[in-house]
Amino acid sequence: MLEEAKWLAERLAALPDGDLFPLLNVGSGSLAFRRDEQSYIDKHVFAPLRARGGSVTHLDLQAGEGVDVVGDMTGPAVAADLSARGFRTVICSNLLEHVTDRPAVCRALLRVTPSGGRLFVSVPLANPRHLYPIDNLFRPTPEELAACFPHTEVVDAAVITEPETCGRMLLRRPRDLVLWLARCAVPFYRHDRWVAALGHWRWLGKHRSTSCILLRKP
Repeated sequence: MLEEAKWLAERLAALPDGDLFPLLNVGSGSLAFRRDEQSYIDKHVFAPLRARGGSVTHLDLQAGEGVDVVGDMTGPAVAADLSARGFRTVICSNLLEHVTDRPAVCRALLRVTPSGGRLFVSVPLANPRHLYPIDNLFRPTPEELAACFPHTEVVDAAVITEPETCGRMLLRRPRDLVLWLARCAVPFYRHDRWVAALGHWRWLGKHRSTSCILLRKP
């Protein structure tokens, strides 16, 4: 979300280069996703990091342009590769609601975060079900999210709420609106996604919010 990206950008900007880089972005999506589909991610988060000249590594399960490491960070080979890169900061934004083994992913995030390093994590707090490819409906408060990472220090935490309702945001994206309405009209294809699409109707007048935490590993 836009306001979440701004919140994260402010906190990254406050860190000196030596504490910030190298940086790992977990569940990054492709360059097209960050730059075009959700352009605010690149504008507010990664463009300023590029301007500072620091090293940023993007990790995702799916290969694509702009993905530097492809694989599951809970697997031994990928975990060893990441640990050898000496990251100072780790970002995991809106991923934990899409995994099947959340504790394993949390442990992997802690392993790749060094002593004295920072770990930024965000998860929806109020948000409709969205299947990419699954949604485990993890919707924690910042306190509940921080509890997933024991023995860390909470540097900052917030609930970030988008100022626009879901319906108003959808009206500004005609392509997404058409695709959503088309999905609602086709119940016989991938029934689970049709059910999820129908669930969005009750969110049209509501605001989405996200739990965000910035942790320091002692």
